Amino acid sequence: MKYFLYLNNDIVNSIISQAEQGLITEFMNESENSSGKVFDKETKVGALARISSTFYRFFGAEAELDYEHTRSNSTQDNHVSKDIVQKTLHDAAYNIAYDYISNQLNKSQVEKLGEYVEITGDFQYIDFKTLVSYFNENGLIDYIKKEELKKIEEQIDTEFASLNRDARRTNQQEFNRRKREAKETINNKYKEIQDIINLLRNLLPCNRMYISNKGYIIPIDDRYLRDYPESFGFKYGGLMTCLGYVTNIIGKDTNIEDNSNAFASLQHGINESLRSILPLKDDNLFIITPIAIYYTNSESQNDTAAPEGTAVNDQI
Repeated sequence: MKYFLYLNNDIVNSIISQAEQGLITEFMNESENSSGKVFDKETKVGALARISSTFYRFFGAEAELDYEHTRSNSTQDNHVSKDIVQKTLHDAAYNIAYDYISNQLNKSQVEKLGEYVEITGDFQYIDFKTLVSYFNENGLIDYIKKEELKKIEEQIDTEFASLNRDARRTNQQEFNRRKREAKETINNKYKEIQDIINLLRNLLPCNRMYISNKGYIIPIDDRYLRDYPESFGFKYGGLMTCLGYVTNIIGKDTNIEDNSNAFASLQHGINESLRSILPLKDDNLFIITPIAIYYTNSESQNDTAAPEGTAVNDQI
């Protein structure tokens, strides 16, 4: 079983639609009387099952293909029910879409543009909005800096107290200078971190992403998250799987095709900045557009384990 953290149902539906020449999710009944045309819009879950025997799995092993369950959009209660049904269908549809692309799926080394990949590892969640808020006045970073400086000053004060009276009088200014330097060093360290965060936030067209030390960047679209975006960094960690496709490769050997093109030169400079900041794999950054990110139980992960250095179950 999978616990989905992220599921792009638009891409899932697109894969199924291309394979099935369409995906029916709603029926529109039209009637006409003296008052004019009347439209009755319903979502018929059973209609999905009749498109292809593949959709049999939407309803379980004992379901019948002619099973029909109607959800009206007319009331708030029924709308909630409809949302629940839609989410269930999306989760089930993932397995169907997965089957359609499984013969194109790269479970070994991620290296080609446009290929479907499945990678498992301990991804790091980056939320730029949250990170920027840490640097607010009296925020988390101010607290960390005060605590770091406090420990250094305590060490300096302990060393100063161990001196005799004459030595303390002679070296008072030196110890004060060391405290000022320690404070300046701490401020500069976090200023550099803040500058890098602001730079990445301006360069990358997303507020949230997963990254790995293998050079994988997985941009996150908030619309497809299954939980509040602000809570992801706290609630979810450890080994997880991402199914997606490679939409860009930023490599060290990438050359500007047209040196006279100012925009191409600018983009090249941006790419080189990203390569200098983010973790790389063989000097390349792989941009992976995610279809799904999820947990699976340890038994199923062990069953699909791949050799070290490959995409599946590689320690990202």
